[in-house]
Amino acid sequence: MILSLSLANLCFYNVIFTLFYKNFFFMRYLPTTNSYLALIFSEIILALFFLLIWELIIRINKPWVTKTFKGLLCFLLFIIIGDAATNFKFINKELFLLGLLFVTIVLIWFKKTAKVAMAFITIAVPFIVLIFFQSLLGAVTHWNQNNEIESVNTLYPVNNSAPPSVVDDF
Repeated sequence: MILSLSLANLCFYNVIFTLFYKNFFFMRYLPTTNSYLALIFSEIILALFFLLIWELIIRINKPWVTKTFKGLLCFLLFIIIGDAATNFKFINKELFLLGLLFVTIVLIWFKKTAKVAMAFITIAVPFIVLIFFQSLLGAVTHWNQNNEIESVNTLYPVNNSAPPSVVDDF
């Protein structure tokens, strides 16, 4: 259960990055209590789905099904890690993805992909507690506020009576 919750937590990386590292420049609406609670419930539902899939694979007990699932798990982690690299400006995305593809091919060659994927998921387990704590904290701090969606534009009022400013390119 813990590993499926960790994998679900990794799948919601972009949502977590948006909610907790509040890059308001790219957000149209600020997060509300419902946003934080939805993150918790969505992660639990996805973790239960992953757990159900794993139990189904164990009950089928066919080697090709297990290998297929391990391959899909590695592919999912490849996508998550590649997508996470796009949030860092100092990483060359193409070079990083090429390196990640090379590491994946080497792991496939030595038949260690499943072990490395499970190790990566296990390393990410402590972040479950951190994300759930931050979600509950965000839900509690926004609990007494209006649950109406507040636009980011209202935080920075614009003086419409001022003449428009023009920036010249030299």
